[in-house]
Parts: sequence; C-alpha cells; structure tokens
Amino acid sequence: MTNTETLFHHAYEFQNKRSWIISEYETKVAGLERARGSQYYTDSVNAAQEARNAALSKLKQEYSERFSDTLKTMLSANSSRGVSAPTTEELNIIQALKMRDSITQAELDAAAVSLKKSPLCLSILSEMAQKNGFARGYLNYAEVREMPVNETEALLKGLAAELSDFIDHDTTKAARLYAAHQAAINGMDTPQLAKRSRFEDKTGFYNQIAGLSGDTLKAFCAAVDGE
Repeated sequence: MTNTETLFHHAYEFQNKRSWIISEYETKVAGLERARGSQYYTDSVNAAQEARNAALSKLKQEYSERFSDTLKTMLSANSSRGVSAPTTEELNIIQALKMRDSITQAELDAAAVSLKKSPLCLSILSEMAQKNGFARGYLNYAEVREMPVNETEALLKGLAAELSDFIDHDTTKAARLYAAHQAAINGMDTPQLAKRSRFEDKTGFYNQIAGLSGDTLKAFCAAVDGE
C-alpha cells in the first residue's frame, strides 16, 4: 500500500468510526425522549455525553498519531526523491534569462515552451516570473507533471493543517466561519451546522481535504509515495 493510500485508509476509518460514535449517542438520547424533564433523563443524557466525548477523545488521539506518522513518511519520501537534471540547452536558457536585468512575460512564455521537458526549469521560471512581478506559474507547461520538492512540502504542510481540522470537527471550516460571522453580526444563536460530505475513495478524500485532483493529485502522489 502506498503512502497516499495509507493516509486515505486512516482517514476513511476515522470518518466511519466517528460517525458510529455520534450515531450511537444520538440513538441513546432519542430513546430517552419519553423521560425528558425527569432527573433520570438528565443523568442519562449526561452519561451518554461523557461516554461519547471519551470515545471521541480516544479516537482523535489514536488517529492523530497515525496521520502524523504517515505524513512524516510522505515528507521523507519527498525530500529523498531524485530530480531529473536539465539538459545543457535548458540550463543555457535559464542562465541567459538570469543575466537579464528585466524580463517580459512574452519572453518567459516563449522560454516555457522550450523548457516543457524539464519541470525543474519550469519551477525556476515560475520563480523568475514572481520576482519580475508576473502573477503566474509555468508548471502547467510540463509534458510530464513533476511536482517540485518545495511545492510538495507546502502541500504536505497544508494537508497536515486540514487533517487537524478534520479530526477536531465533523463540520466544514467554511460553515463554521459563516455561522460565527452571522452570530457576530446579527446576534443570532449558531444554527446546527451541516456535516462534512463523506468521501468513499482516495480521489474524494484528497479532493475534499487538500483540494487535489487530476494531474496535480497524480504528481503529488508520485512525489510522496516513494516508488
């Protein structure tokens, strides 16, 4: 099993186990409805809440460690992978551009066409574009998408943050921020938030948690799976 598959399976297990814990709690509370208003109801609900919270706390700790270990393995695989060396002609193009005091976007675009076989050179070209005030990148020119080490590290950092939010909340960050904003503006009680959408496969997981899909997801997997 690859690193990206391992991370998905951990998340899938956590998603399902959390759902079961919450569902069991809600079923217990619903079964006590006839006793509402009694001390028995209050005590029973409190006991159910304590059992739910204890189970969720244990689950979160267990899977936080699993996520952390897998992310470390992915980071190691990314940092240790080789990078295809540019050809002499490709290096000459990069060197010539670096010697220029200023570069136009048209020149960068033309260079990107010549450098499409070297993701490393396209990454350097993207950095040049940023330094010259052009808000664009050139990795999409690559014939074979190869994600640079630094870009992969940034994605892993973001993925770690999103997994932390995923563990702590079964609602989306956007929904929580909107509810908090409405409460602050209108003084309204926070409404019940919609649950996160469930993912059933690896593609759905990385799309929901990290916003990765298509060729970008393939390049990320190639960078962190260590194969």
